Amino acid sequence: MRNLVLVLLMVMVFQIPWEGVVALGTFGTLIRAIGMGTLFLGILAIFITGRFRGLLLIHYLMILFMSFAVLSLVWVENSDTALGKLTTYCQLLVFVWLIWEFAPDSFRQRLLMQAYIWGGCVGILTQILGRQDYSGPAREAVRLTGGNLNLNEYAIDMLMSIPMAVYCATDLKTHRLLRIAYMLYCPICAISVLRTGSRMAFVAICLMTFLLGLIYLFKRPIFTIVLSLFAGVIFLFLIPIIMPETTWERLTTTMDEIQTGTWTGRTTINHGGLALFQEYPVLGTGIGTFDKMVGRVLGSSGPVPSHNTYLNVMVELGSVGFLLFMSILIEALIYTFKMPFHERCTWQIALISWGISAIALHMDYYKMFWFILALIACQFATFKKKDIIKIPVESLGAINTGSRLLARPR
Repeated sequence: MRNLVLVLLMVMVFQIPWEGVVALGTFGTLIRAIGMGTLFLGILAIFITGRFRGLLLIHYLMILFMSFAVLSLVWVENSDTALGKLTTYCQLLVFVWLIWEFAPDSFRQRLLMQAYIWGGCVGILTQILGRQDYSGPAREAVRLTGGNLNLNEYAIDMLMSIPMAVYCATDLKTHRLLRIAYMLYCPICAISVLRTGSRMAFVAICLMTFLLGLIYLFKRPIFTIVLSLFAGVIFLFLIPIIMPETTWERLTTTMDEIQTGTWTGRTTINHGGLALFQEYPVLGTGIGTFDKMVGRVLGSSGPVPSHNTYLNVMVELGSVGFLLFMSILIEALIYTFKMPFHERCTWQIALISWGISAIALHMDYYKMFWFILALIACQFATFKKKDIIKIPVESLGAINTGSRLLARPR
């Protein structure tokens, strides 16, 4: 039963990079339907096996953060948008718990990472076979994504798969043919990210490439070093062939945009968000209200989308929510320092890249982000030998009130 739940989790993770491609009408995406089934089987597996893992501090911080988001319904102005975002938060919390409960060892954690990478392959394929997502006025860049996927969301989802691919490619426990496949995936994925024309993803991928090269070049066996250099050659060979010229021209203006530009109106939105935060500094305006409230401040006729994760949390949940959110990030970073070299570098690079990208993108509700947090918690527990705690089954409402949960390590 537990293995079946793990398989369903792998299917869910596999779909993250191309989640929006397959929709089920009013029911939502395919991943949501599978998630409901996974939750049901997960709860059933706990009662059947009598095993239940105790939580870490980061899980309690997540619960506190989302509980405060629920509490903000008391003062929120528009409950419709708030309920929609709260539903997403609750689904993400369940997703994190399922990974924590059913991926307790390194082998299962690597399976989930590999599922994400292969999902990235599907994402690349949808971009190759998909349509042109955006073509603005004359001289504007052509920006490509897969199917109906959001450009920036697709770029960051794909970007976060690169550290995982490097991890699997440099892991001696992985079959050599798979190691070659994962290393070759990296340059192809990088080009796929660049083809979206996302400037912030471009900044993040440059930083990620520098850190990966700096850390791994002299720390791996000669096989991995040669393979890495080969992947770099492939990247340099392919990029002038398959990168649209106008997209590349757009990316080369990134530094000018940082220094003197408005980041496609982001600076104006940020000023409006900061003004709103000063008006509601403690509790915020309530979950899911950023777009409407900032649009009102800026005098817009409609909602103004957020392009800054930190500012979005500050405006909607105030200083209290922002401190809880940052506590989750800091706790995850602390966990990475207690891991072996390989895992530590992988997750620190992922967190740094996400943190940079979050300055210009609204990503607190991305499944990719919570998936990374879930894996960091799992790998920290694996290496620190955090085991199952004793909890009476009757306290969970089990039929067999005399049984108790097993306390031995898995």
